[in-house]
Formats: sequence, C-alpha cells, structure tokens
Amino acid sequence: MVAPDTTNNTYKLEIDGSSCYEVGGSGVQTYTSAQDSAGTYFSTSSTNTSDWIHTQSNGSSLDVSLTSGAHTFKMIGDAPNVVVDRLVVTQDLTCVPQGTGDNCANPPDNTPPVVNVTAPTSGASVNNPVGVSVNATDDSGVVSKVELYVDDSPTAYNADTSAPYSFSVANLAPGAHKLVAKAYDPAGNVSSSSFVSFTVKDTTAPTNVIITSPTLGQTVSGTLSMSATASDNVGVTKFDFIIDNGTPLTVVSGSPGSTSLDTTTLSNAAHTLKVIAYDAAGNPSAPVTISFTVSNAAGGDTTAPTVSLSAPLNNAVLNADSATKPYNSKAYAVTAAASDASGVKQVVFKVDGTVKATDITAPYTYSLDLSTLSCGTHTISAVATDNSVNQNTATATATVKVTLAADIAGTLDCKVGLADFSVFGANYGKTAAVAGRADINGDGVVGIADWSIFGASYNKQLP
Repeated sequence: MVAPDTTNNTYKLEIDGSSCYEVGGSGVQTYTSAQDSAGTYFSTSSTNTSDWIHTQSNGSSLDVSLTSGAHTFKMIGDAPNVVVDRLVVTQDLTCVPQGTGDNCANPPDNTPPVVNVTAPTSGASVNNPVGVSVNATDDSGVVSKVELYVDDSPTAYNADTSAPYSFSVANLAPGAHKLVAKAYDPAGNVSSSSFVSFTVKDTTAPTNVIITSPTLGQTVSGTLSMSATASDNVGVTKFDFIIDNGTPLTVVSGSPGSTSLDTTTLSNAAHTLKVIAYDAAGNPSAPVTISFTVSNAAGGDTTAPTVSLSAPLNNAVLNADSATKPYNSKAYAVTAAASDASGVKQVVFKVDGTVKATDITAPYTYSLDLSTLSCGTHTISAVATDNSVNQNTATATATVKVTLAADIAGTLDCKVGLADFSVFGANYGKTAAVAGRADINGDGVVGIADWSIFGASYNKQLP
C-alpha cells in the first residue's frame, strides 16, 4: 500500500462483515506528486515505492484463524488517496512479501507423500498374475503418480496417475519376490513404501510324462524295472507308479524316477502301469498309462521273506518292574525287521504261540505289557508274510526270561530275597561292566540309586 502522508496512512480491513482491523501506521511509504501524476503506486523494482504491511497500527502481527470455506474481505482507506494494491493471504506466518508477493502466496512444498502397499501383504503366498494395491496421500491433496518397482529393479514396472492405485504384475517365476511403491506430489517430492516380501505359488503341473520301461505291450517276468521321465517349470520331485489302479508305489526322485516290481506277485495276464509325476508344490501331472503282460513260469514266487527280531534279543532278561530304568513293564517295544522282493504284506507278533498283534507298516513293532507274563521263560516270535501269490512266510524267534529288576542272583528265582541282597552287597560301588545285573537302574555303577530300587522290591515275588 501507499499513503499520501505519514498521518493518513492506514486502512480498514473487514472480514466476513464482523471483525474489523486497522492496518498500517509507521513505515508506510508516502507517495510523491511525481508518482501521482504517473498514476503508479506500486513497483516491483528493488526500490519499491510501496510497502508491504502485515501489522495493525498498534504493531502486532495481523494473524487470523479462518474456518474452512468461503470468506469475504473488505478494505476501506482511512484517508483520501490511501491505495491498497494487493492483498496476500498465506499460511506462512514468517514470510516477508517481496515484489509482487508471490513468494508468500505460494510457499514451497517440502513434504513428501505418504505411501504404503496394502496388497499383497508381507509373507503372503499368491498366484500369477499378482494384484498389487497401493495407498498414497499428500498434504497438498494431490498425488501426481505412483510407481511400482519389483525385485530391486532400477526401472519402474509400471505407474498409475489416479487413485485407487493398482497394478497387475504378470509372469513372475514361482518363489520369493519383493516390491516397493514410490509416490510423487506436484512439487516433485517423492517417498517410498516399505518393502513387501511375498511368494508366488507354483501352479504349473509337470508335463511330458514318458514311461521308458516297460514299453507298451511288453511281456515281462521276474523282476520288472519301471522308470519314467517328466519335465516341470521348477522341478519334478516324485513319481507314483500304479499297477492296475492299486496302491501307488511312490518314488521320491527328480526326473527320471525308477523302481522295481516282483512280477510273481501278479497273475500271468495283461496289466496296466499308470505313472503320475509331481513337483515340489504338489501339482500332479496328467496320468500316463500303458499296458504290459506278465508271463512267469508255474509256481511263481517261492522265496520266503527275511525277518529278524531287533528287540528282544535271544536270551534277554526282561524286567517286569515298572520302576526300573531300562524297561517299562507296560510298554516293552517288541521290534522286527522284514523285507522281501515282492514286499512285506504283514508281520504278526506272537507270545508263547498266541497272536498278540499285526503290523503292516515298517518299522514293525508291538507294545508288550510284561506285567501280564508270569515269571520265567517265554517265547516271542515275529511271522512275516510277503505279497506274492503264494504268500510265503518266515519266522524269527527269541527266548526270554521275565523277572523282577532286583532279582539279581545268578539263578533267577523270580523273587527278591537274601540271595539277591548278597549279590548286591558284593557289587556295591563296582561299575556295571563288572557288576552285571546288580546295576539295576542301568546308570553304569552299582550305587545308592540301585539300592533304592532293590529296597523297594525286597520280598517281592513275580507270579
């Protein structure tokens, strides 16, 4: 503004028809007749002939809080020839207008947008193509664009200039990936979201399954070698070989996969072999099937399986006292190992000739309650049967003695008495390698722990 003289240098500012401020006072540039004749009261030169005034006549800064929406300013000079050239409304309370005042009317924007990836979430497992959603806001109210970067690429995968910001990322290889979004505002400020790590699922099944053995229509006998190949975008991990739609014989293997079959377990006739390949994600291939014929000599498989008892060993002494360390009287594990070229159909466990349990899956085992056995000698056996047409069998047997843990005399009499105490006392303090069964708890030395078990069992007798 400019004023005619130093005493007539204020004007009134009315806001919304109510608040009225007297603006001006000392420091207001007075104009000259030359300026009056030129009709110029404002200049953008370094020697302004007008002053920017931002204070009331009492010297305080004219800072006004306004609500959101439209407002009306009315300016009235207090004296003739008071000229108001320009009014600047700005949020920058510290800015001193220069020239035309645009430096205050448009303060610089140094605040970057806020941006985050809302989908996929971190750790998610997703399918191709990957849908990506981004949320971005800016204090100016405008986000000029959002860029998406995938797997540390220096080049943006794509950009979106309008909300809601979304992308579709195609052809990512199965496995781990990460992405980040960058948002820009009109002032050129940019910010980046946090990295989001995710996994692309493998949904592509193996293809090109080829059965390389046997060949289509081949006549086979004896042991048949079966093999197949397949391809996958990541890798083949296993094959199922299925005879006549029976139980699959699974081979955990990359391509090629192979296994063998005792054809004496099959009838002399036509049969089918179906093969299915799998990848690490569990995607199954389309099945491939061929036919072949079995022709074996009369009689078939007559070879018995092999079977052995891993526990108990022959002549073992089994303690029926549940307080002892080596054995638990109610859960002694009888274990057998069995094998056959045609496969093992089952293992039957017997105690003293009586069937107690049947197991069809290796490792073959049976939990025997020793407390149900009388004191003395017993026979434990495992009978294995193969998968051949003849169902050949083989038997493994172990003779054991069942007694109390503290029955440690040389001759087992199935009761704990003075004879056992004599053996225990003579071995007290010795190592188990010398002391034998006197090391009742099996800790390697005959000591106080064994005495505790012995004392608790004194006068006990096993039926």
